[in-house]
Amino acid sequence: MKKVILLGDSIRAWYSKRVKELLEGKCEVYYAEGDNGRFTYYSLWQLASLLETTGKVDLVHFNNGYWDIGNMPFLNRPIFSTEEYTYGLERIIELSRAAGAKLVFATTTPLPADNHAEDNTGTGAVFSLEK
Repeated sequence: MKKVILLGDSIRAWYSKRVKELLEGKCEVYYAEGDNGRFTYYSLWQLASLLETTGKVDLVHFNNGYWDIGNMPFLNRPIFSTEEYTYGLERIIELSRAAGAKLVFATTTPLPADNHAEDNTGTGAVFSLEK
């Protein structure tokens, strides 16, 4: 059976259980249950931990960035620089490929109908399915 790892921040936490249900009997779906992938580097650590259990995998689906680009309190600048964020993504890609996985990087992820998210980059925008 194919093995899939789901990585990412709180958005990933919203859809992980549903993806696992939808793929039951077709793929083994792994993710850090009850844990938010937060920053890219934290997701990288989660990936390494999951691979200790799964061994080789067929697919790694990940979405990271929202936490990485958020403003650091009191400094009014992103937590990670673009270069640091890019390096973290490259490490996730490198480790995923070493495990034999194809990759999907989710650049947009729909929000569940009962949820919304405030933009933490200082724009004041709220992402919501409400009209």
